[in-house]
Amino acid sequence: MTAFAIQAVGQTALSGAGIIESTSGGFKFPDGSVQTTAAVSARVAEVDCSSETLQSAVDKLDKSTANSLDIFGDCNEDIVISRHQDLTFIGHDGASITATVFDDTPEGFANSTTALFIEKSNITLQNLTINGGSYAARCLDGSACKFRDVTIPSGWSGVSAGQSKLYILGSSLITNLLQSAVGAYTSSHVVMGPDTVFNMIHTI
Repeated sequence: MTAFAIQAVGQTALSGAGIIESTSGGFKFPDGSVQTTAAVSARVAEVDCSSETLQSAVDKLDKSTANSLDIFGDCNEDIVISRHQDLTFIGHDGASITATVFDDTPEGFANSTTALFIEKSNITLQNLTINGGSYAARCLDGSACKFRDVTIPSGWSGVSAGQSKLYILGSSLITNLLQSAVGAYTSSHVVMGPDTVFNMIHTI
């Protein structure tokens, strides 16, 4: 196939049977969409929490590109996800993330920790068990958090969203918590799948 280049003036549309190069502006498709960058496949890595921490694996990632982590084992740690453009956690063989502190005494909420603290990020969590402390996960500050086929069986509260979009999809199970299963605060958007099971929703 022969490549050729044509200089366009203004908003003139071009077509050709060969390879067309765009040096700026991108390409417009019949549906009206414009693509300005090439599609990029997610970078995939494995994390075995019996030999390394999930947080250390997250910290090695390029936040500006798509990343996917295949998770194995029990990750007993509090994870912070900040400013990731496109991050996916996929659990295998019963993988779990467990908050470091869960105090179930009457005053224990303040003493407990959050398993997943997510801010300004787009993240998908799939096929994982998340054992919470004060929260299993907090989705904050413009994040978009998708939980698919996730089980949250313990902790004070399940998932909390603040100024963010929260999706709980697939056969997710959020039960047996001391407080709310799902909390939506400060202009958050929540979508619950039809197969999701939870014990209560708390909104303010």
